[in-house]
Amino acid sequence: MSGYSSYQSPSESRFRWALIIVMLLLLVYLNRDWLLGLFDRSGYDPDAQPRAVTARGDLAADEQATIEVFDKVSPSVVFVTTQFVQSWRRSLLGNEPMQVERGTGSGFIWDQEGHIVTNYHVVAEAVKLRGQCKVRLRDGKEFNARVIGADSANDIAVLFIRAPEKELKPIPIGQSKGLLIGQKVFAIGNPFGYDYTFSSGIVSSLDRTIRTQDGRELHSLIQTDAAISSGSSGGPLLDSAGLLIGMTTAVATGQINANIIASNIGFAIPVDIINRVVPELIKKQGSPQPSIGASLIAERVLRINGIPSGVMIYKVEPDSPAAKAGLQGIKILPENQIAYGDLILAVNGHPVSGNADFQTILLQHKPGDKLVFKVMREGLEFDVDVTLGAID
Repeated sequence: MSGYSSYQSPSESRFRWALIIVMLLLLVYLNRDWLLGLFDRSGYDPDAQPRAVTARGDLAADEQATIEVFDKVSPSVVFVTTQFVQSWRRSLLGNEPMQVERGTGSGFIWDQEGHIVTNYHVVAEAVKLRGQCKVRLRDGKEFNARVIGADSANDIAVLFIRAPEKELKPIPIGQSKGLLIGQKVFAIGNPFGYDYTFSSGIVSSLDRTIRTQDGRELHSLIQTDAAISSGSSGGPLLDSAGLLIGMTTAVATGQINANIIASNIGFAIPVDIINRVVPELIKKQGSPQPSIGASLIAERVLRINGIPSGVMIYKVEPDSPAAKAGLQGIKILPENQIAYGDLILAVNGHPVSGNADFQTILLQHKPGDKLVFKVMREGLEFDVDVTLGAID
């Protein structure tokens, strides 16, 4: 035979077709929603219109107060940038410097004379490398600025711009003394120079000490959970009345020290320190700030341990005025016992209530001045002559 053909009985043919039909029905069933959607036009209305808006009513009193704080203070917040010559390029006019933006941050208007306050770390490179600073106001106008004073120990810098007095709205000043944990606060920043960030939170803690990336220690800081965005360093921290109570300086997201693990924690320099340091920087135009070359234990630690007043030395730097005067910091004894450092009770006969009070007294003098410290060590009181040095 030249070929082969298969034979299917009528029953086999019917079974095959029945199987195909069942499979098609199953396929239709599984895709029924999709198939119906091809033909079902229900749900569509060519005359559809926006829904009527429900009247909201007045904002709550606390919302109105928050909005008023922002409207009141935001014109006082500025954007700060530093620029440096990165390379030179050839042009029709010869070699021209190509500038690159390096540091950015926020700041606030101190007075109508043109003084701007920001963090020292925002403009530190401009101070060290003679770079340029620029300040942009809320209306977008930009001005060249120069650093006239810097206090690296407190992370404060003062800039000066030549701007019309009518365009400068000084920030209202409050007090950080008497702040309470749980008190409501607001943070304003101008991180990109085009828009503002505004966040709220509470005072989470007081008298914090942190170590900066370059190894410096900042003392007596306000800790807050108010969100502080990148580039908002140098912006104001406000109380519920819209008064300046601090300047944001750092956001920690890791280990701060052995006792504090941070999770988006913000810190601010108390306004009482700012209000003391800034006039001195303006008057002295960047003259060296006095120092004894020693770090202090946080007041909170002293009070918890029953020491009601005074400041205690934590560590004395080698070859510092404190070291030359024989002052001592804490000591680690055998079996990990800790011996107290020297407790400074008074300076030139003026009682010292705490760390901020001690810094205030020092700033009333200049490097080279000789002061008399009343010190307690191991229960004994005695006087020590200390010749002030300068902050590096």
